[in-house]
Amino acid sequence: MGKLEKALASTKASRISLVKYHNGGNDMLGNSILKMSMSNEKCAAGVLHLMGNFQNQLRSAFIYWINELDAKGYCFVDDVETLQTLDGSLYQYLKQAGVKATYAIAIKNTKTDGVIGFLVADYLSKEDVNMEQIQHCLNDKKLKIEALLNL
Repeated sequence: MGKLEKALASTKASRISLVKYHNGGNDMLGNSILKMSMSNEKCAAGVLHLMGNFQNQLRSAFIYWINELDAKGYCFVDDVETLQTLDGSLYQYLKQAGVKATYAIAIKNTKTDGVIGFLVADYLSKEDVNMEQIQHCLNDKKLKIEALLNL
């Protein structure tokens, strides 16, 4: 069983995914365009896969998520409805996916301490949310993924 499958089982999440940051080309002035893409995903039975539609997303379109991950190392949203006034793009994305709560933890380059992506647990129902288990599991998987990515 892979790391995301284990995380899905232990957190009872609807979806666990890994999103990686990358540069997506340049704008008209030659500035690098910062993007992100979902590279790995595991879903509970009957849950819609999002990976195919979450490719080359502008990081600036999800500014609340990105700022929280950069500043705190995590972005925990217990109720997606609270995002309506904080980040309309993130709210619409999660709402369309049926997500009620989402918990993300930054994946860092261990040499530079810079955020290179994030691991996220989505919940279509808040009944299965166990914060202690989510924090423990996401942190454990984060450390293992960072070790693999930064060899």
